[in-house]
Amino acid sequence: MKTLLRFLAFSPTVIAIHVQVFILAILTLSIVLKAALGFGNALVFISVVSLFMNTKSAIVLCATWGVWAGISNLIKYRACIDWKYTGKSYIASLPGVFIGSFLIVALDTAWIELVFALFVLSYVLIKLRTWTKSNPGRQAIVANKDGEQIQKDIEEVNESDALVDFFGKEIRQPEKNKERATGRQLGDYTMLPRIHPAFFYPGYFGFAFLGGLIGAAGPINVGLLDARNFQREEFVVNFSSTTLPLTFIGITVYLVNGLFPFELIWVWLLGFPCIYVGTRLGYHAVSKISPRKFQLMVYLMLLAIGLNTLIKTGIVLL
Repeated sequence: MKTLLRFLAFSPTVIAIHVQVFILAILTLSIVLKAALGFGNALVFISVVSLFMNTKSAIVLCATWGVWAGISNLIKYRACIDWKYTGKSYIASLPGVFIGSFLIVALDTAWIELVFALFVLSYVLIKLRTWTKSNPGRQAIVANKDGEQIQKDIEEVNESDALVDFFGKEIRQPEKNKERATGRQLGDYTMLPRIHPAFFYPGYFGFAFLGGLIGAAGPINVGLLDARNFQREEFVVNFSSTTLPLTFIGITVYLVNGLFPFELIWVWLLGFPCIYVGTRLGYHAVSKISPRKFQLMVYLMLLAIGLNTLIKTGIVLL
């Protein structure tokens, strides 16, 4: 810790050392969310860090750090990438991000952000209502850590659970339990629902367009991935695979326009160990979360994003 403080003392920035340490702590927390849910890091990082620095600098730092966490997600869960789905999303999203970035100087984004926030909140409330009324239905017999046989909802079955057959005999190969319980192997997308092109392509165009225009269109991607019924690791990695090219485009725009805060270069470099720690913690957390609880956490994060956008836009318009 003393070495870290001594290193930060030579950082060519006007931000106090204790604030720099706090920024790195918030970065770690935001990366945990990025690794565990696939998104949400920008909400936490930008909302907090912008209290201590220029908002544009916070956005640029978040993007240049977050892209590495996204790459880590791709490497960690590469077997779960739906390449066909990802490739089709680029057809609509790449034109959308360029058009949105171009129109950012011509349109008043405050009202657009307000409508977007209301849309996100409406969507989340509908999904939460459906989630609370849903009945997991099918159950499996599992053996807990004490060897006792219990019934458990299919949505609550984790890879660590030992499934039990009709005669009470434990089924081996715990890593295959999720496949045996659900009838679908992780990463096998042949049994997932298809999204109609009338919704898919306009959806990803709107996602990228609003991303370029207001920089916060993640909830649209969440809705599309949710409609595809991606589960946990699938959701995390396919969120990253569909958004990384857009993030690279945004970072290129930031660098070309000289928006990177080079006065914080030492803090930026020290962020990489935080990214490593955050991703390890996030991966550990997601493996312990049941698909049903994971879905609830996604909806709650969307609710936080919608409320945050609504409050900020309301302050601007008032």
